[in-house]
Amino acid sequence: DSRHAGLLCDQLTSASVVLPGGQAVTTSAVTDPDLFWGLRGGGGGNFGVTTSLTFATFAVGEVDAVTMNFPPESFAQVLLGWQNWLRTADRNSWALADATVDPMGTHCRILATCPAGSGAGVQRAIVSAVGIQPTGTQTHTFNRMDLVRYLAVGNLNPAPLGYVGGSDVLPVVNAGAAQGIAAAVNAFPRAAGRMLAIMHALDGALATVAPGATAFPWRRQYALVQWYVETSGPPAAATAWLNTAHHAVQPYSAGGYVNYLEANQPASRYFGSNLPRLSAVRQKYDPGRVMFSGLPV
Repeated sequence: DSRHAGLLCDQLTSASVVLPGGQAVTTSAVTDPDLFWGLRGGGGGNFGVTTSLTFATFAVGEVDAVTMNFPPESFAQVLLGWQNWLRTADRNSWALADATVDPMGTHCRILATCPAGSGAGVQRAIVSAVGIQPTGTQTHTFNRMDLVRYLAVGNLNPAPLGYVGGSDVLPVVNAGAAQGIAAAVNAFPRAAGRMLAIMHALDGALATVAPGATAFPWRRQYALVQWYVETSGPPAAATAWLNTAHHAVQPYSAGGYVNYLEANQPASRYFGSNLPRLSAVRQKYDPGRVMFSGLPV
């Protein structure tokens, strides 16, 4: 889910890193804690070469995955229902909402996961929150690895693919933000490729961590919209549309997600108030700027 960036860095317990000067260190909350802080959400290529990561893991049981398709013209209403359900949903349940534009048309769905056996109840609750009956539903029960394959659409080793991507972090998902996202989807030029607008909540365990506890800053915002285009030709049309999408939600956006870097954007867009500390950590561990980074940190 979209909480992956925050959750993965929160579950990290140590990392082995080769620093720009050539020395190898194993960093943790106790050893080189400022480097450990920066590695958790600080973007790639800023501090050294990470050679191994250790995570705290936990047992996972079987999971129900429920897909609900809705009329594409209802996307704004679907987004509001999605976030209203998530606000009171059990922490063991999760859902994303997305819209896709491809040669077959525009598609709108909510994809939820929840403990095995609870899928029917979660489906009813989401449909009630959205206020529209789905045009189709699917429910599957998966073990952990089968769920990974399902969420990856069976493609864990994709062939090289050109794409244009960006994001906006939203402190709230109100009617204006939902309508802006839907307007961006409707404005996509189909000749530019296959587009996905994917909504992820910044909630759950991610939101229990203080914004300054790691370099990942988006702990008190509500959702993330990922704008993604698989390009079928020169990227100019997709890039122009990405600018249109940003403009559509500009009044509601607090910044962006570092995994979708965009050209000519300031680092503050991705790190917010954590940028000064991140810059100091980089200066400490790579004062000679040996490591290349596309971010001006």
